[in-house]
Amino acid sequence: MGIARGPNLIKDNLVFGYDTGYGVADNETSTRFYPGETTENLIYDMGGTVTSAYPEVVYRSTATETNVIDTSAPGGKYSRFTGIDGSSNNQLYSRFSSYSIDVRGDSVNYSVYLKGSGTCHLTIYDNNSGYGTSPTITLTNNWVRYNYTRTVNASATSYWVAVRGVLNTTDVYIAGQQATRGTHATPYVENNRSSTESLIDLKRTADIDLSNVSFDSIGQPEFDGAGDYIDLPDSLITNLHGGTEASICIWIKNDTTVNGVGTSGIVQLSNYNSSNGCLWFYNNGYTYLDIFRTSRVEQVFTNNTEVSTNWNLLTVTTTPGTNGWKCYMNGVLKKQASGQSSVSVADIQGGLTIGRNSSSRYTNGKIAACQIYNRALTAAEVIQNYNAQKNRFNI
Repeated sequence: MGIARGPNLIKDNLVFGYDTGYGVADNETSTRFYPGETTENLIYDMGGTVTSAYPEVVYRSTATETNVIDTSAPGGKYSRFTGIDGSSNNQLYSRFSSYSIDVRGDSVNYSVYLKGSGTCHLTIYDNNSGYGTSPTITLTNNWVRYNYTRTVNASATSYWVAVRGVLNTTDVYIAGQQATRGTHATPYVENNRSSTESLIDLKRTADIDLSNVSFDSIGQPEFDGAGDYIDLPDSLITNLHGGTEASICIWIKNDTTVNGVGTSGIVQLSNYNSSNGCLWFYNNGYTYLDIFRTSRVEQVFTNNTEVSTNWNLLTVTTTPGTNGWKCYMNGVLKKQASGQSSVSVADIQGGLTIGRNSSSRYTNGKIAACQIYNRALTAAEVIQNYNAQKNRFNI
């Protein structure tokens, strides 16, 4: 599935950027720069022999083929099974990777790709509550991903996931088996996808750590308004320091409320220090650009209702001199700073923070994409960036 897009995103002088693949990436689908939500696959190592891939693998079920390498299969390999008799108890079951993994009292999502003939279902078992089962699955000739969620009993001492109801008339192929904490599946990963492997810098020069970010029900990063943020190292924007021009572009959708926080930070260059210069967006009934030196300049984009209920591309560009700071929304110039020739990117010190502008001011919403340049985009380039991605946001 491709992305309906317009012209290409501006890449010249891009210092940093990310794109969560909003509109394409989801619980099933990864993109080049967004492999998917941070994931711990509780079923360890799908490779090797059948006994290491599926500990205690066979329970009244016959393994016909195991761990066949096949690049057409999700995850690159599959196993094939059939029941030894007509009993609906026949199952392929998998314990979690280690008894040290404790999911008692937790919701567990079991996801797996299946194809073949006949019927089966997914189950999550614990020895206190017994079997919980998904609706019956009728297998087809195509790989289809199925998933099932259940809460493991808090007092259980044994638990596993399984493809169950494998009859002697069933011929089931299984690939991409995954069990995770939570109520929804994530894009398949054989072992784990760490917080620094989920979202990739468009320049591939820095790790983006999502350990302080939440995820929504379709696996997209979101900011909860109370403590979610992304911090990046000072060295990432070294090319901005000492310069005179910069541009910041962000696709953002704010929630209506800010969880009781009076001001919601969006993007900040530098540590919060008005005497050393900083640049940040924030939301407080209106969406502002704040430029600090020894005084503040506030540039209003639009009212809070419009920003909170719609996806918008907010862009700021900087050049030296009067009217050098320009603020755009969705490619349209909204306002520009007047008489701020003494404020330049050279004044900015420190690193980059996304999702907050101080310890008590956090974004409540989503920031799906961000690009930072070490030059001022032209008005035509601002529009080009907007047109390049707007279709994904249903604009």
